[in-house]
Amino acid sequence: MKDPLTRLTEKTSSLGNYNRKYLHIISENIEKLTDTLERYDKRDMVHLWSYSLEIPGEMDTILELTSDYQEKLDFLGCYFALQFLHMNLRLVDIVKLELATSKQRSQTGKKLMLESGRMFRLLTKCYMQRLLNLFLNNEHTDMEYSMLSVGTRADQDDIDLGIIHRNPEDAEVLNRAIGRLASEMFKKANRLHFHLSEHVVENSFTATIDQYEKILDRGQYDFVIVTEMLGAAVILGSYSLFEEFETRITNRFFHNPQKADNRFHEAFLRGILGEINSLLTSRKAPEVINPKDDALRPIKSLLSALKVVHGIHKVNTWNIIDDLKEKNPERRVQYEDIERILSFFELFRHLYQIMVAQDEEIYLQDEGVDSLVAKIAEMIGFEKKGVVEAKDFMLVIYYEFLEKGIKAIEILLDDIKKHLLKISIFRPVFSGDIHKRPGFKGNLAIDFIRTSKLVRGATYWDDFQEEIGQEDNRFFNEFIDSFNQLPDRLFNKVAKGYVAGAEYNPASILRFLVIIGKKARDEKTKRVFNTISSLFLDELGRLPTALYSLTQILYAHPQDLNKFLALIQWQTLQKFVDLVQKKPATPELLAGYKQLLALTNIHYQSSHFFKQHFHKILNKFP
Repeated sequence: MKDPLTRLTEKTSSLGNYNRKYLHIISENIEKLTDTLERYDKRDMVHLWSYSLEIPGEMDTILELTSDYQEKLDFLGCYFALQFLHMNLRLVDIVKLELATSKQRSQTGKKLMLESGRMFRLLTKCYMQRLLNLFLNNEHTDMEYSMLSVGTRADQDDIDLGIIHRNPEDAEVLNRAIGRLASEMFKKANRLHFHLSEHVVENSFTATIDQYEKILDRGQYDFVIVTEMLGAAVILGSYSLFEEFETRITNRFFHNPQKADNRFHEAFLRGILGEINSLLTSRKAPEVINPKDDALRPIKSLLSALKVVHGIHKVNTWNIIDDLKEKNPERRVQYEDIERILSFFELFRHLYQIMVAQDEEIYLQDEGVDSLVAKIAEMIGFEKKGVVEAKDFMLVIYYEFLEKGIKAIEILLDDIKKHLLKISIFRPVFSGDIHKRPGFKGNLAIDFIRTSKLVRGATYWDDFQEEIGQEDNRFFNEFIDSFNQLPDRLFNKVAKGYVAGAEYNPASILRFLVIIGKKARDEKTKRVFNTISSLFLDELGRLPTALYSLTQILYAHPQDLNKFLALIQWQTLQKFVDLVQKKPATPELLAGYKQLLALTNIHYQSSHFFKQHFHKILNKFP
């Protein structure tokens, strides 16, 4: 008869290779743990070989077995590993049962993901709570802190945390304990990430609310950090401290119709809109699918934007969608589409990560991957019909859902853009009302840069580009004149302000330059265009992602890139050529890089006669 560990090993052979880590932890500690439980007659009080519904109590029982510090850690880690594997095996069984009997697949996917998230949160919370108590030596019971989950709740590859504490004097003790927690979790459970706290305080796992306020007031944040704060939920610690955090920090980013100035709200929207645009237009290799980047990131980014527009303070994705249906009923169809799409992609990605690998990109042509994806397709209800495999039916649905998702996202994005126009702090600049303010002696070129500093990291400037691209040229002419009124040193300093966002979204700057370049019929406009174009390439050349950005622009906005190359001066074109040729092409960028190089050479090496006809053809057939 096979022993329990052998049976568990055989069962988990259907799961991804990363689960072997947990089998190794179990094999090293299970014999001693079992012997100790039996010695104290507590063997029947702990579920070692099946999923437990009493995880907190059983962890406490295990901690009571020994006074040895290292044994406590080893026994807890062994129990966590056992329950982690049982949890994943249980989820696979539930998926098979539910999808075999359910008639509403989308609702079943939602139900399964909610259950998966609940199980994972309970297990990791109980484990981290007991580890932290050990590392704090069960002392410092008066220390007030909140450990917040700020990432996707069901993801098993890592856990994103933000930690806040009340008393600044507690930081040293808390940091030391959390550092040990992170180390133990990395060895025996899941990797912990602390991007949020580290952004606020360098080399620290935790921060006070006052420290959060300082970075917000200084504009030292971007939409990524805000998204994490808006999605925060308490795992451990003080709920009252978290409520204060919401009041003083995250509530700034929700639209307040009673306030004339919603700059924090606008800053977040401009950042998240740029991110969504970038995700929707990014180059996708035909032989690769990526559920996270293809669908989940744009959808969840959109929901983060919608929740601050409509005043929804919930953090669970499904609850946010339910509230949006009630608060914005005219878009119910789009929300229902997004709910179905989210259900499909979440479940497929989750099963792939449990059963295959914790990679985001799935290379369908790789040896062995095809059969594993086929297995998941069958699990979630697809069947082979004739010569058409279940996997192929699933991939058809995958791309159909993507197409439908993009349509729903675009409709809802338009609503957010209209909202942004109504509440923007740039309205006085765009409308000219800023000139009516008493004692105004400003300069439009400077005013825009000064105002844009309030929305650091923003990448959505379509409204500004629409203003300077207007047919009547009123705003455009004032913009160019204001630039040329500046002394030379200030002219260059202000011009640098217009390329400062190159690291976030160079495509937006490129579109802005093309608008100016197409209207550059006089020396004043040419001066502005030539200066900013040259500075843009200088800025781009300093970025390690320059080549990636240019290949993405070529894929998503080929007309803009071609027009830009046609408009720039010869010296600036030389800079572009040097930039493209100096940067090495990584394998995944090779196809796009070759196209980029070919387009560059057409502009750089072709005769004036050839380019005249080339541009006529492109203008007719872009």
